[in-house]
Amino acid sequence: MISAVPFANPFTWYQIEGTAVQSRLIRDMASAASAMTAFDTWVSNLDRRYPGNLLVREDVTSSPVRVQVAYIDYASSMSRAWQDEAWRNADVVGLFPPDIMFDLASAAESVGRIEKLPDGQIREVVTRIPESFLHADSRELILAGLLDRKQRLLSILQTVYPGLR
Repeated sequence: MISAVPFANPFTWYQIEGTAVQSRLIRDMASAASAMTAFDTWVSNLDRRYPGNLLVREDVTSSPVRVQVAYIDYASSMSRAWQDEAWRNADVVGLFPPDIMFDLASAAESVGRIEKLPDGQIREVVTRIPESFLHADSRELILAGLLDRKQRLLSILQTVYPGLR
């Protein structure tokens, strides 16, 4: 179930796989997928590998045709993925779909934006989540993980993508 649809008439990647549209979309999704690899690695999103968690659509009303992409489902990230301080691990969340060519420039831009996020802003966003939704221990776990991984994100990604700068 999708709580908020990011654009009209989306398809899940599961619906696209194996169709004639797949190869065309793969070519046009490299930038978005590479940028999301950096973000997903920062938050340790373990849900990325499921085809139902990627929404796509070709916007044929624009010229040239534009691919719209929305990566959804972060239930298995941060507090769920980081039990026992697993945020200290240097695990990279790979590209999805996996047959996309990694775009170094897009990933580097995403890493740079994450690295520039002020610690205070990250702290403010995490701490405003009500305790009725997120227990204080989980909030502290998320905050520690985000702040630590923000500093190490480039080096974590370089273990798989050594050309990333």
